[in-house]
Amino acid sequence: MPESPAIPAPTLRRLPEYLGVLLDREAAGEAWISSEAIGQSLGFGAVQVRKDLAALGAPGSPRRGYPVSATILRLREYPGTGGGSDAFLVGAGNLGRALLEDPGIVRHGFRIAGVFDLSPDRVDRILGGRKVLPLGALPDLVRRTGCRLAVLAVDPDQAGAASLALVRAGITGMLDLTGSACPFPRTLIVRRIGIGAGLAALAGELEAREREKNLDGFPRQT
Repeated sequence: MPESPAIPAPTLRRLPEYLGVLLDREAAGEAWISSEAIGQSLGFGAVQVRKDLAALGAPGSPRRGYPVSATILRLREYPGTGGGSDAFLVGAGNLGRALLEDPGIVRHGFRIAGVFDLSPDRVDRILGGRKVLPLGALPDLVRRTGCRLAVLAVDPDQAGAASLALVRAGITGMLDLTGSACPFPRTLIVRRIGIGAGLAALAGELEAREREKNLDGFPRQT
């Protein structure tokens, strides 16, 4: 595996997004893709895409772009994009069910190794073919599997208590889907995904684009 510390952290965070675009293109039978096409799919500039892929040593052609299959193989060499990574899911409600049904989890090389919940009425139920376990069973599984990643999909009012339980169990990385504004333990590396915040950012971007339009209604060229 390449030495990831030499790669800037923002670049590493974008790699799974690049991988998703390339996997879609590979499935569509496309052999090459340009940095402009990748950037347009993700809302990035082509220059940013080229800088990120150059940092990985991904081979590109000025005229043809990047070979899809070879670039996928290169991306998979880096943390977070390769196969065989496990994560625990904490939250067996509707949000947790939706996550288990998301094909992107498997496509990006991840496997949900166990499902947990704080609510006694959800424990022992079957969700996505998995038995829901009490959160108290997590420390033993962390010790046995070595998995340090978790996805938090509990009700927002349970997010604080659940995050503390994750830290005590040995979890060090957490993807937060709850939309809760509560502070999490500092020992956790947290990535938050909030639908409301995402829509707000999109609305702001659309408004900014409208302001940049010429009088004839066409966007300004940059």
